Amino acid sequence: MSAFARTSGIVLALAVIALPVVAITQGVGADRFPLKHLRVTGQLQHISDSQLQTTLVPFIRQGFFAVQLEEAQRALEQMDWVDEAKISRKWPDTLEVEIVEHRPFARWDDNQLLSEDGELFTYQPDTTSLPTDLPQLGGNPLRVKEVVASYNQARELLAPSGHLIGEARLDARGSWIFRTRDGLEIQAGTRDAMVRFERFSRLLPYLIPPQNRKLVRADLRYANGFALRWEENNSPSSQPTVQTPVEAPST
Repeated sequence: MSAFARTSGIVLALAVIALPVVAITQGVGADRFPLKHLRVTGQLQHISDSQLQTTLVPFIRQGFFAVQLEEAQRALEQMDWVDEAKISRKWPDTLEVEIVEHRPFARWDDNQLLSEDGELFTYQPDTTSLPTDLPQLGGNPLRVKEVVASYNQARELLAPSGHLIGEARLDARGSWIFRTRDGLEIQAGTRDAMVRFERFSRLLPYLIPPQNRKLVRADLRYANGFALRWEENNSPSSQPTVQTPVEAPST
């Protein structure tokens, strides 16, 4: 399934928000044909009524006939979480707004999200509740599709071994780094990274850990093998690094 595919087959009821705006238009111009109501439709989870009013008040004050709809639409689409916005008048005193929110697919670097449509957008981490299972991706914004494709491929390759990929990054040098949700870091390097990753994933289920230790790091940047680091399950910081070259099976 495509990384950016929207969930299909589910009909979502539109939320309707009727916000009276008489107080903010009374006596502020547009006296003869004031806008008195703001009607918003959309499945809104991250955009509040107060945010919408703050953005739209300057346009509502222009009155029914003078309101600049295109400018108001642009203002809405610059808000965090707004994917699409449509705005129109309804006689005699209502401004109607239809909003489609971004649907987050992953976190991107420190302060952005990646939508299911493959679009990066900013958000306020301190005020936004996000699903806890979003993967962490990162890298050059111009290589978003490549990062997502590698994340999906790595996730499929590790699934048989029970490891879940939680992070995929392409660093400034073009080197791939993956992390699983249970703490395994995998450095795949720059050249033939996914070929090396695939080879490692086939060997992983057959690795026998030392007693009371777990695998916490795998360096795949070798021509014919891997370097592995094993540490204690509950106190990894207290254990020294152990590098163990492992030859990959022939293909």
